[in-house]
Amino acid sequence: MALPLYFYYLNGGQIKMTEGYSKNVTVLTTTAIPINNITLQKGCTSSQSGASAIKLSKCGVYMVSVDASVVATTAGTISFQLQRDGVLVPQAVASETAADTTGVHSMSFSTLVQVNENDIKCNCCTSPTIIDVVNVGVGATFTQFNITVTKIC
Repeated sequence: MALPLYFYYLNGGQIKMTEGYSKNVTVLTTTAIPINNITLQKGCTSSQSGASAIKLSKCGVYMVSVDASVVATTAGTISFQLQRDGVLVPQAVASETAADTTGVHSMSFSTLVQVNENDIKCNCCTSPTIIDVVNVGVGATFTQFNITVTKIC
């Protein structure tokens, strides 16, 4: 996804992002999807935290984009959802019905996450904010899982 020109001006001409992926990981229901490889780390606004989470370290707004190719381990609803500080984010979810255990389903979502200031006097952030993506559907094998987190302002 190409970012508009104004994005570069808002960020002082610098892109601040983290990109990661996993391949061929089987994830049980209600389990966070691991991020096995970080392919891009630019700036210090976001970074991997543990096996499956990304830490947002600075105040501002972040664009989170997730896409995956998924095979269900049992027939049912394949679904994954963004979790912020342990709470599922209702607008950041992808779901699809799987009738079998052989079909590959391409799924994605994008959303904005805001890390707020918690003290007007010092402009301190309520950070770090921790995000991860949780398998909230049937068990599934993620043949490809990608996550990109970009601080946009």
